[in-house]
Amino acid sequence: MFFDKAQHGFRVLEQQKELGQFIKGMEHKNRFDRFLGLLQLLSKLCGLPSQTLSLSATAKMRSLDKGERLQRIFDLVIQNFHRPLPLEEVASLSHMTKNSFCRFFKKHTNKSFMDFLIEYRVSHACQQLVLSNSLSISKIEETYGFQNQSNFNRQFKALKGISPSSYKKSFE
Repeated sequence: MFFDKAQHGFRVLEQQKELGQFIKGMEHKNRFDRFLGLLQLLSKLCGLPSQTLSLSATAKMRSLDKGERLQRIFDLVIQNFHRPLPLEEVASLSHMTKNSFCRFFKKHTNKSFMDFLIEYRVSHACQQLVLSNSLSISKIEETYGFQNQSNFNRQFKALKGISPSSYKKSFE
């Protein structure tokens, strides 16, 4: 039900303030409680009156071939995100030229391959910053495929809004 509504976008017509407070209250909960909160939120959203935002928005249909190509790309990233992944390698895995691959990936994910790869690397670095007291930031940067520390710091700050060291301190 929720995903049927979300397919075209929707605006909740009642209880917006309460929903906002509920979402803000989830900020300080642990991961499991946030997950439960998300399920509660989705349940609430299904039961509230809403207004469809756009009937012209169409769902992206992926053919089996396109889905398999994307899966091969995602698998490559998951298994090799810690090392350099040149566009030539990823494009050849997809049986495409670099330009065709870039257009294909952007069309189906709404982001460039490099943006996707950087976000994936930063998300793994975040986990290590929080979970590992023994690894230094420079070791984490090296482990997750960033070329140098200044690049890592710049990319991390662009995505998370704070430096890796500040991020780590916020969880200590």
